[in-house]
Amino acid sequence: MDLEVDSEGTAFLIFDKSFSLFAISKPNYWKHQDNSELISYSCVGGKLEEGESAIEAGKRESYEELGIDVRIHSSKVTYLIDFQLNKQVIEFNQSIKPFAIYYTKFSEKPGEDSENWSLLGRVYVYFPSLLGDPYPSSEIPALLWLKWEDMLFNISNPMRFNEILSKGRIIEKVEIPNNSYFIPVMTPEIIGKVFGKITGNLK
Repeated sequence: MDLEVDSEGTAFLIFDKSFSLFAISKPNYWKHQDNSELISYSCVGGKLEEGESAIEAGKRESYEELGIDVRIHSSKVTYLIDFQLNKQVIEFNQSIKPFAIYYTKFSEKPGEDSENWSLLGRVYVYFPSLLGDPYPSSEIPALLWLKWEDMLFNISNPMRFNEILSKGRIIEKVEIPNNSYFIPVMTPEIIGKVFGKITGNLK
């Protein structure tokens, strides 16, 4: 399965002991509903720029979003995930192998409903180690430390701001409204649905 795509990206599954690190979306992607904000979060990462490899893009994005460098680990196995969330083991002939590659539809219009997404993307998912203490940069408003199993529950159960704080920790650069709800999207949602509970030991 090697589809022609509109864009490629890199995403990082970051684990520190029992917690995972996620990037909270920019305010223009928040959805206002019922006098509250629905705020999405995903894995650290982003699109490949022209001429970049997935590894180069991941390192650049981690520095831009977290202000630190990372060490990217090669996975023992690489999984390909299709649109139906079926997975298969594939050969990946590079020295640093991703844990997973998945295809997804996306939109470049903030807040557009997913049923209207028309662009096709391919995302390379890696396990890195942080080389320093992360702090949200100008690229993102806040970082979220949350246990992976709590993220799994959050996929189908939006969590209130206070519930998120009771289970994890938010490092804010931009103030998050107290009446917010949170949901995971893209990489954590897809990897969570396909693999369920995982740890950094899978690398």
